[in-house]
Amino acid sequence: MPINDEYQLTYVQLVHSTRLTNVLTYQQTSADGTGDAKLALATGWFASTAQADYVAKLGPLWSDLCATIRKLNVPGQDYYRLMAAPESGGAMDTLNPATAIQLVMFPANSGPGQQGSVYISGAPTNDEQRNNLNQASHASYVAWAAKFIIPIIDSGYTFQLGLPSRPFIAPGPGDPPDPPGQSALAFRPFVLADVRVPLTKIRSRRLNTRC
Repeated sequence: MPINDEYQLTYVQLVHSTRLTNVLTYQQTSADGTGDAKLALATGWFASTAQADYVAKLGPLWSDLCATIRKLNVPGQDYYRLMAAPESGGAMDTLNPATAIQLVMFPANSGPGQQGSVYISGAPTNDEQRNNLNQASHASYVAWAAKFIIPIIDSGYTFQLGLPSRPFIAPGPGDPPDPPGQSALAFRPFVLADVRVPLTKIRSRRLNTRC
């Protein structure tokens, strides 16, 4: 598959037996490597330092189930699924699944709405203070957020996390059809990362495929 292909990686987890997902968009930034690109991305994800910090930082009532990959901008694509070990967090008691730490990533020259977020559920209770991320834990989560923008490399493939491209949209129904291969907004790789101090309340997010 050629360079600049985009893939959606959905990381499926359990927190207090509630099923949660993180959905990430990657772009292939290298020529083809060995084997299938979806397998390389899934395998590389489980070998990444970003994924390792889920295990290192989260509570014991967090665990992972699988990662699913599909190629974007191609109708009818099936998910490729790679099962997790599974692993469990090794920290203290676990916050409820609706309480999340928001990691934020920014592309170059980002404007309003031009950011991505990874909501981390399953944080240990001692990371929270009055519904905020406490000062002692903040630096470690900033370091974790930065690991998400490190490229994933596996089997000769390289993938970069970012905001997905947006398809070309004609101004009106009588206008010419979409130009082949043209995007209104190209894929924007993330170059900066940070963490929001207030904790976020979220609803459970479920995946439409099963592990």
